[in-house]
Amino acid sequence: MTSQPRLVDIDARIEQMLESPRGCDLPEFELEVINVEAREAIRSQPMMLELQAPVWVCGDLHGQFADLLHIFKKRGMPGKTTYLFLGDYVDRGMHSLETLVLLMLFKIKFPDRVFLLRGNHECAAINRTYGFYDECNLTRQTKILCPPLEIFHPHL
Repeated sequence: MTSQPRLVDIDARIEQMLESPRGCDLPEFELEVINVEAREAIRSQPMMLELQAPVWVCGDLHGQFADLLHIFKKRGMPGKTTYLFLGDYVDRGMHSLETLVLLMLFKIKFPDRVFLLRGNHECAAINRTYGFYDECNLTRQTKILCPPLEIFHPHL
């Protein structure tokens, strides 16, 4: 049985985002597809992860896209390096959407090398206070706010 072609060129989108700090100018349809695929990749894994060392553990990116790129530059790109991200991808920083979407793309491409946990900022109530809601409102319609965060909620 042959697999269906992807609706989004994951490699092209990763490359686009690595080249541009405002690389999240993706069509809304593609953001929805990325969200669904990342959610499926996360949900296909057990609740308790048992990872083999070496693993780089990273936390609290808070929309600091440049810091995420710096981590990859210093420690290796996903695929060659295994990462466990502890959550809090959004809020406070200026590039929360880019940070979250790039991590979702890497999760889709390398499901056994990139692990994403939910932090307390992956919640709509917190986003309204700390900036992700406003960032989405300025760059896009607010309706895209919830789908990227749904990847961490098991019942949605």
